[in-house]
Amino acid sequence: MDALEAARSIRAASYQEPDVDGVTSEDGDQAEAHNEDDDQDEVDDEDNQLAEPRTYQQWLDAVLESKYELEAVPPEILDDAMVDAAIDADVEALDYLPAQWRSPERMAAIVRKSASDAASIPVRCMTTEALALARSLYADDADWHWRDDRNSSKPSEWDKNSLYDVWGCLLDEEDCLKAVKAGVALNNVPDALWTERVERAALEADIYNISYIAKHKITPELARRAVQHSYGKLIESIPRELLTPALCMASVKCNGMSLEFVPEEMRTVEVCIAALQEDRRVFFAVPTALELEVLSKLIEIKTAELQKKNEDELAGEAVDAVPATEWHAYRAWAKLWAKDYQGAIEDARLALQVAPYPQHAHYVMADALRAQGRMEEAALEAATVLSLQDPYEAEFNENTDTSWLQDISKTQFDQMDAAALLQAIGSHPLTLADVPRARIDETLVATALAADPDAIAFVPKRLMNPARYAMALERRTKQLQHVPAPMLSEAACITHVSTYGRLAEVPLPWRTATVCANALLRASYVTDHVPDAVKDETKQLLAKLKLEAGVDEEQEANEVSEPSKTSELMTNALLQTPGRSA
Repeated sequence: MDALEAARSIRAASYQEPDVDGVTSEDGDQAEAHNEDDDQDEVDDEDNQLAEPRTYQQWLDAVLESKYELEAVPPEILDDAMVDAAIDADVEALDYLPAQWRSPERMAAIVRKSASDAASIPVRCMTTEALALARSLYADDADWHWRDDRNSSKPSEWDKNSLYDVWGCLLDEEDCLKAVKAGVALNNVPDALWTERVERAALEADIYNISYIAKHKITPELARRAVQHSYGKLIESIPRELLTPALCMASVKCNGMSLEFVPEEMRTVEVCIAALQEDRRVFFAVPTALELEVLSKLIEIKTAELQKKNEDELAGEAVDAVPATEWHAYRAWAKLWAKDYQGAIEDARLALQVAPYPQHAHYVMADALRAQGRMEEAALEAATVLSLQDPYEAEFNENTDTSWLQDISKTQFDQMDAAALLQAIGSHPLTLADVPRARIDETLVATALAADPDAIAFVPKRLMNPARYAMALERRTKQLQHVPAPMLSEAACITHVSTYGRLAEVPLPWRTATVCANALLRASYVTDHVPDAVKDETKQLLAKLKLEAGVDEEQEANEVSEPSKTSELMTNALLQTPGRSA
């Protein structure tokens, strides 16, 4: 397998949206835990949407697979047989059952099964009678004894984890008041101690507890506090009759993702704009009928900001060009779905100027051009998509069939004349990957590289030279061990050591003073691999490089000179992030 085929086989790259920073508030200490719960909720919601249980047997299968499903079982379906089956599968299912199902008889039956079952009873569900029975039956069991000792002591200081290791039957109302004031969630309070006083204290301490109280107890003031919580999605707990445009706006400004819980009739253009400005990932929740209007206004807002910034930087001079924005990429998709194919193409071209993942804009153009019957142009865009990500997964619908990209791109260059081929490579340099090998010549390669250095990943070995191997190392599509000895150059070695610091991998004849100095600038611990003959010159060059790079000698002296092996491996792994490489 030569360089071109290798590049084709591994050119798929992993792409992930950048993390969006959360919003902090007075309730911020609880946000992380709530967000972790939300991750599980989202998974469960997706599963339910795929196959929501309907029949008794379906509900039974669901609760046997996951205890969390018990909270969703309709009261008219839940019965003793289902409850017993769920508990047999997982004793912790007790925690997800309404209190009436934790009868003295059922609790005693669980305790009598085994010491392990008794020890597995959720702490908030443990009753005085069940605890006494377990202690009488398993006094000599070491595991039970350890668990009982741990769960029989109240904390000396209360915090958000204080109730995790205390039998609920050993607590009183005052204990629970201290606990919720310290941050313990209301759903960790034993049912018998969940009083009005405890509930009020919990809501005062953390409005997230609104998600655990009865809907009829939610007041407009509680709703107002809820939508401003750092978790950001508590709007889903608020009864519809209490929701107002102001509450919806406050919610999406706090957390854009809460737009999906805003009733559709209240997802106005203004609310959708605010949601997307806070978190663009919620684009899926914008009503289809509003997509183009919302995105057009976002483009207007961003364009005005960019033009103002440019004018300020240019001392008031007018800026003629319409700046590209990230919203052009979204509107390109919206126009594609609305069958405004030319509009989609124009927006996608603008989006390419700022797109972190250009394969999506190229896909929009390919699909729109195909719809217009412009198959040669569509094939070029399709080939470009695949040169960036193969197989390609659509940005907003992973189930979209994109196999047609392969179908129209794989034979596009077979019948193209030389002039047309050269023009195509000039405008779409990454499609060099799909040009028949026999047709790739020096002119095509030079044209492709001049247009986009990343095309180096698809240059056949027979057309590589020392300068191109150095370029391949610089673009990280190759590593030093891939470079044939006759093709090595000082430039290639400098790129290698500047990136990874691994001077030992550079052949001795190429460990020049310049190479060694660049290696030491990257990793001071490679001194032992510097040849004696160039040490003095290396030292002089290193001092010059540090001066040019603004390296603080005193700060450097305080740093550890040689990182641990684990640190080095992690650094190198990050530097070798997969991409278009050969």
